[in-house]
Amino acid sequence: MAELKKSKDKLMDSSEIIRVENLSCIAKSSGVHVVDDVSFTIRQGESVGLLGESGVGKTTLFRAILQLLPEKEWRIEGDIRVNGISVVGMLPRELEAVRGRMVRCIFQEPGQSLNPSLKIDRQLHEAVRTISPELNEKSVRGAVVSALANAGLPDPNLIKGRYPGELSGGQRQRVGIAMSLCRPCSILLADEPSNSLDSVTVTEMVSALMKLKDASFIGALFCVTHDLSVLGALETARVLFMHSGKMFEVGSISDVIAHPGHEKLEEMVGLSRWVDRHGSSNHQEDEDSAAETSNSLQDQLPPLVSITELEFGFQKKSFFQKKRSLVLKDINFEIQKGEFVGLVGTSGSGKSTIGSVLARLLNGFTGNISFDGMDISRLKKTRDRIRFHRTLQVVFQDPADTFDPALTMRQNLQECYGAMGLTQQEIDTVFSTLLELLLLEERTLDEMPENLSGGQKQRYALLRAFGSEPSMIIADEPFTHLDLIAQSRLIEYLLRRKSSIDNPLSCLLISHEIGIVSKLCDRIIVIDDGRVVENNLAYQIVNHAVHPATQRLIGAANMLGTLNG
Repeated sequence: MAELKKSKDKLMDSSEIIRVENLSCIAKSSGVHVVDDVSFTIRQGESVGLLGESGVGKTTLFRAILQLLPEKEWRIEGDIRVNGISVVGMLPRELEAVRGRMVRCIFQEPGQSLNPSLKIDRQLHEAVRTISPELNEKSVRGAVVSALANAGLPDPNLIKGRYPGELSGGQRQRVGIAMSLCRPCSILLADEPSNSLDSVTVTEMVSALMKLKDASFIGALFCVTHDLSVLGALETARVLFMHSGKMFEVGSISDVIAHPGHEKLEEMVGLSRWVDRHGSSNHQEDEDSAAETSNSLQDQLPPLVSITELEFGFQKKSFFQKKRSLVLKDINFEIQKGEFVGLVGTSGSGKSTIGSVLARLLNGFTGNISFDGMDISRLKKTRDRIRFHRTLQVVFQDPADTFDPALTMRQNLQECYGAMGLTQQEIDTVFSTLLELLLLEERTLDEMPENLSGGQKQRYALLRAFGSEPSMIIADEPFTHLDLIAQSRLIEYLLRRKSSIDNPLSCLLISHEIGIVSKLCDRIIVIDDGRVVENNLAYQIVNHAVHPATQRLIGAANMLGTLNG
């Protein structure tokens, strides 16, 4: 007991790394207080979590600490101190001593923070050199290799010589994490660090962060997330909660789960339990009945999607010849009308590539793919292509990359719907129906993409996909940027569309969240190294996994507590 008190006293007496006092971030265009009179401290050795719904100001606060809010768009009131130094109003050259050396960060959208024209290894080397110019080349290479290993990329050859656009979303996320872990820092700010990562990589990342903090490589950790399981795995001692720009301290993560200190937080915790236990009908049936139902459907109805002997690779040019590196190898599966199929696997296994090939975003594949009786390789006529893209829609993994930054959200959507042949009246009906369903305020239609949170952009990507009332959705990590309230709305809508008599929705759900996939989907397909290693009913995959890749995913999901409700 004496040792515990001594440890606690030491924590209380330790120096403050971050002190925020009466901070308000006011959007000049609207006068809205996105962050409203917020005060808190983070001390040496602490792990602090920040929870909240999408759009409440979490990322704005994160960017304010780093002084990344454009002065022409934001008015900042109050004070932010890093290691006792006030950073508000600092000149860019002065901020160089703070960013990188004292404060390092993992951004929410790694694709936006990497230079698309530079290879990954060069960007990592530059990051180390900028912070520690005194290091020799051998030490720089060692720091890069160590950072990649801590971020879940132990083999540097996986990313060496590649550009960001050649990596999967999960690999880009891990490169962003590696860039943040390449040198010691006083505090690591992590904005949704588990985005785009499979459960295996999340557990490895959490373990690495805990070890680095224990070794004082990271002085303190400030994690912005909507994922309670990540805060639980990080053993977060303090949790802050934001709602409508205000901040509340609500205790440890165990306190939050047992006794939420705010009514909106109580709703989020309750919804996490709802999402955990909310599954598709085959989870309530016994195994024989579910198998019989599935087999009966496959025997009686022609498949909506049929993929046979699919192979796809990227061309690699060398000085003497072109080489084709296979990414997908002998892929075979079908999807029935009204069926939800989950596609899971570790980052870089080929999941998103399958979705891109099926959506005709990548050409040059071999094998056969048919959708609703159409051979997708032979869609030559404009009307056939319009019909295809109107009936099969895609929710992309990185929503920020899919909107024109020079157009408002309204203009982005109208351009897309117009290309699919929707009239203005139909577009207005979509807005009036889906904005409220997806918890989007009408005023955000006239905002530029850069002014929206990651969760808001994700919900607009969903609105764009659902607006044409497609027969099938390819949803690539659709839950990644969504808080629990938005997740529950999306699940309800998907299940309602799935049960529609006139136009039942089919879905290829590409995700690293095998817990949610197992509850929503009828079947699960597991991809490993570009091959299908398991394809079975969801309960069979979860309860009787055969392949080691599947067993690793399920084991990691159990460790995070995301599999069983």
